[in-house]
Amino acid sequence: MSIQDKKAKLRKLVLEQLRQQSQLARKKKSEIIMSRLREAPSFSSSRAFMFYVATEIEVDTLPLVKEVLQRGCCVAVPVVQRMTGSIDAVQIRNPDKDLIPGTYGIREPRLDRRHRFDVSRLGLVLVPGLAFDRAGHRLGRGEGYYDRFLKSLLPHVKRIGLAFDFQLFDSIPFAKDDETVNRVITNA
Repeated sequence: MSIQDKKAKLRKLVLEQLRQQSQLARKKKSEIIMSRLREAPSFSSSRAFMFYVATEIEVDTLPLVKEVLQRGCCVAVPVVQRMTGSIDAVQIRNPDKDLIPGTYGIREPRLDRRHRFDVSRLGLVLVPGLAFDRAGHRLGRGEGYYDRFLKSLLPHVKRIGLAFDFQLFDSIPFAKDDETVNRVITNA
């Protein structure tokens, strides 16, 4: 079986598990993950963050986005540029007012509130994924948006993957172009 076939099989398995998880379980597990993230040295030392805005099946980051903004830190979120296959980091100041449904139904900053963020200022990027392994390999949805974005970051920028316990594996299939994270935080 090819790496692409193995990835497709794992994506299908994990998506099924994510969809079967109740919203209450997602909320409780997300709270545990956010609590563990707060304890990470790279979190407490950062003043500029890039958070992903979760879909209804991913680890919910929004409560922590609001908390970090209240602390006076800078927060950027990704905006998918389908035409170029890239991600732009766009600063937000109030997620309740700034975010509307965008590409793939994921909330993104409103067009009139898009202020590109200088990614060299980032200290920490929180990375979504369908699966991760203990070595930091990440399995996304297969479009390569995050791999290209992560490749563009300066070496000092920390990358933390957020996942539910069933999304972390001893090893997952990966290709040479797949970017890794420095750490994965789960609820387990």
